[in-house]
Amino acid sequence: MFEGTITISPNPIATIGSTFSQTLSPVFIPGKEGFRGFTKEDRADGNFWRCRFLLTGSINFLKYAMANNLSKMVLVHGEENQPLWEGFVYEMELNTGIATYRITLAEMYNHVKIRYRVTGAGAPTISTPLENALSQARHGIREYVMTGGELEDADVADQPVQRFLDMHHTPKITPVSLGLAGRRSDYQIKGVTDRPHVRVMCRSFDDTLDWQIYENAAAGNQGASAQIQDILDAKAQFVSSYTLSTNATLVSTKYQTDRRSGGIIKDIARLGDNKYQRWITYWLFDRHFVFEEAAPARLVVI
Repeated sequence: MFEGTITISPNPIATIGSTFSQTLSPVFIPGKEGFRGFTKEDRADGNFWRCRFLLTGSINFLKYAMANNLSKMVLVHGEENQPLWEGFVYEMELNTGIATYRITLAEMYNHVKIRYRVTGAGAPTISTPLENALSQARHGIREYVMTGGELEDADVADQPVQRFLDMHHTPKITPVSLGLAGRRSDYQIKGVTDRPHVRVMCRSFDDTLDWQIYENAAAGNQGASAQIQDILDAKAQFVSSYTLSTNATLVSTKYQTDRRSGGIIKDIARLGDNKYQRWITYWLFDRHFVFEEAAPARLVVI
């Protein structure tokens, strides 16, 4: 059993919301406040990737977690207090034993616009974004671009955008399943059974690079590392610092196709360099982003 600690602290870029931090320890007594069943996944490209664990405790403790912990920062330390994983809470499921409720960032968007063509006109246009400032202040900016086809004017274009924004700007706790009265869930993991718990699913901050769309109308080209720096400076809201090794591979500076920032960065990295070397991006602790040549594969002799 994992015997380290998990610290849940405020979203690092939030200006509103819960400021409460807590460090959780593994629990050996069912029902005590803490966590069980911790697992994590890392990748060479990105480093941190996913982690999961169960929160256990009183029903009030679990309800508080559901209401306040979404998008909060997660830092995992090992048994000797060494840092192991860093990211944020992406989704939670509260299992009361009778019903299951979910809250997630999967369908949360607070910056929405629509690409359309005015009826009878030539080139497509894109609307002025409509936004929800409270949601952005709590979770960060997450963009969505709708497709509208042919529309009469900007006022008509804003109608579906506003309706979509109203539906998606704030994550809501929604029921997932409901059991028979008096019948508890058979969900079980390492001793947690027949008791309320919250299943917490976390993602790396690498995921947030795809929260925003990068656009630049200026045609031209520049080196790969310079272009990645421009994207990070414009759209990487959760990056606190970065190290970018020089890669002079030429890439375009013009992006007008609603591409997400993380996808562009990953595609640039996949080009490698003129020495045919592989390049990767990854994150270090304290939300530090790195772009550099991948370490060569090591030959292991058995």
